[in-house]
Amino acid sequence: MHLRFVEAALFGCLILIGAMAIITGSLHIRNIPVMYPRIAGLVLFLIGIISPVIIWFRRRHSINKRESTYICPKCETAVDFRNVGNHTCPKCQTQLEPLEGFYERHPELKDK
Repeated sequence: MHLRFVEAALFGCLILIGAMAIITGSLHIRNIPVMYPRIAGLVLFLIGIISPVIIWFRRRHSINKRESTYICPKCETAVDFRNVGNHTCPKCQTQLEPLEGFYERHPELKDK
């Protein structure tokens, strides 16, 4: 939760600085005047608006990937989606199955 607050503050600052540069027409970075302050302000403003949207889509996509964890039906080892290149268990070399709905397909393994 702390990281999202920091991200929101960062993007809010980018939007604010960009808007101020667009409105006032001046932008100084470390006492060095920027040649085209309104263009630089527009770039900062757009980064502040577009970046959170991109991050939101990427996080949403990674949540869907996390749900695609695999499990070995023989040793019941759960394997992360990033670690299954050939869809075989690293321990017993058995074909892996998706974890979602695994125990509905194999009710005999549910009580183990």
